[in-house]
Order: sequence, then structure tokens, then C-alpha cells
Amino acid sequence: MSTSQFVRPSYKEAVWVEGGPFSSQLAEVRGSVCPKNTKSALHVHWISRAKSVPGMDGDDWRFMELAAQRNRSRPFTVAQALLGVLACIAEAFGMSHVELGAEDQGSCRLIQYYKDLGFQSTSAHTMFGELSMDAPLGRIVSLAPASWLQALPLTGWNAWGWLWGGSQRPDLNCILGLMGAPEKWDWNIAWPSGCQVELRAVGSSHDATPKVTVSAHLRSFRAELVYCRAVVRLTQSSARVIWLGRSGSKPADEAVRGRLLDGTAKAASDGKPTLAMALLGAVASLARWFGTSTLELTPVDDGSGKLPQYLCNFGFRPLSEAQGGDSLRGSCKDLAALCPQAWRTHLPPDSQLSMLTKLYEGHP
Repeated sequence: MSTSQFVRPSYKEAVWVEGGPFSSQLAEVRGSVCPKNTKSALHVHWISRAKSVPGMDGDDWRFMELAAQRNRSRPFTVAQALLGVLACIAEAFGMSHVELGAEDQGSCRLIQYYKDLGFQSTSAHTMFGELSMDAPLGRIVSLAPASWLQALPLTGWNAWGWLWGGSQRPDLNCILGLMGAPEKWDWNIAWPSGCQVELRAVGSSHDATPKVTVSAHLRSFRAELVYCRAVVRLTQSSARVIWLGRSGSKPADEAVRGRLLDGTAKAASDGKPTLAMALLGAVASLARWFGTSTLELTPVDDGSGKLPQYLCNFGFRPLSEAQGGDSLRGSCKDLAALCPQAWRTHLPPDSQLSMLTKLYEGHP
């Protein structure tokens, strides 16, 4: 009897610079990426530089700029440039953030140094002598000189495909479970009284295109009031709304149809979203967790054209015949703005799982 075991893909990388008459190592940066990290972050393990270099006087070798051009308070160092290179490679794996632990000894100088580079603390206190810090990946990539980045052979490189090699692609739900990703989010709302919003995300990778089905319900204790379901296509960074109304292809319940968040009737000239559109915004917000950039739907109209026009008021635009005919497309970021801030606080941050778009890209 044979058994199959899921092997967690991970990647460790190190970049360094050598120089001087003896090709001595001047600086080195090490890090890793792994799907167990729900923040799609490059974790930096080590940043170091030599104290001195045989055959080289002074410390000009530490810096990327000549002494006359150097900002004395914030000099641009070789180690910083290497950190930018490391981040650029991680970007090919779909990472969106860089994280590290600042081992500050109480002077706060190291913490301030990382803050100057673009990092912010993610915890109020140190743990085991380290302060967790995080920075947007693009900010760190910008530390590397453009000429260094252009020399990297990353154009057209399928990073995760290279790492997978000939191994079997794991099930998407297995990956999500490994990352500790929750399947459900729910919270109570002010109106209608006693009602609750619930969202779920369930993965599927049984076909050539891994997908995540995002479903949202607005329920009272007696009945379903509004339902929205969308499918996120990970490798395309897009989502399609399958239905907005109630389960079974029914329209939204009369009790909330055309009602704003506070229960008042929506005026024709009012640009505020109804409860149904707010639920669509919540679905768009959750889709952005996976790095989704666009949201599409096909409005089921009675022939009057009012529904497509109404949806276009919130950012949707008609697709051409070649793109999909009767369908509409909108920016997922803009549509996520329809989600009330009070709801948004219950949902995960944008792009935390954006690495999944690269994780399955080009894999058999």
C-alpha cells in the first residue's frame, strides 16, 4: 500500500556582494518564503556586513554612493541594496510584504533604522528580544539600484513552477489549511435588528484553474434576506459574481430590497449602496484577500436596461462583445469600497494571500 504525503513548498534565498583584491564578502542578506505565512511575506532571517575588508582602506566599500554624494544621516548602503534584491526575487513568488524581527538591545537605534527603510512595528512589545516589523514589498524593492534589478533573470520566470519541479500540486484547501486561513467570518449588523452577515471562502483545485468560491449571506433568525456568491479565479486575479439576490436564483427579500444600511428607502438620486450592494462590497473585499483585481457579473435584467445602468453607477463598465457581451466588469478595489467600514474590520487585509496567484501559475 502506498501513501502520498503533502510536501510544503518553501524557498530560502541568500544574496551577497564580494569585492576587494581577495574577493571578500562585503555584505549578505538571507530570507525565505513559504505558504505557511498567511501574509504572503518574505521573512528576512539575516542582514550582515563585514567589519573590514582585507586590502581595502576605510569604509567606503560599505556604501552605494561616493562620499561627496552621501547623505550622512541616512547613507545608502550595500546591505540595503541587497535587501532590495532579495525583495525583488520574492516578488516573483507573489509576496506582497517583507517582515523581520529587529533584535534591538534597548537603544531603539536598530528599530529606527528599519523604520527609516519603511518598516513599521506589528506588535506593541518585543518577544524573545525581537520586535516584529513589516514593510510593503515595493518599498523595499526600491532600495536596490535599477541596474541591479535589470540584471536579474526574472522576466518570464515562473518562480513557483520552478520550485515545484515535478512534484504533484497540492490541493488548494490543503494550502489554505496550512496557512491557517479561516473559512468563515460573521458579525451582527445594526439593521435589520437581530440580523447577521456571514461570509465563507472554500477552495477548489481539482481542475486546471484553481478557484475559491466566496459566498455571503445576510440572515435574520428566521430567513435569508440577501445572498451573494462569486468565484475567484486565482491565476487570473479576477472574480465572477454568480448570483446576487437570494439562494435559488430568487431576488433579495422584500424586507430589505432597495433599503440602505439604516433601513431607509434608497432615493433614485442617492449614490449610497443598498444592503445588497454592501454585501457585494463585502464579497469584493474578501476577493481582494487573494489579490483579485477585477470583478465581473452578468446582470439579469427585465429588458429595461435599468439594472446595468444602476450597477454602472457603482463602478461597473460594459464589456465588449469579444470580452463577454452582456457582462459588466469593475475594479475590485472600487467595489470593495461599497463594504461599510464597520463590516470591513471583520474581514482580512487586502492581498494577504496574493501569493496564491503565483503558487499555482503554470503548474500542471
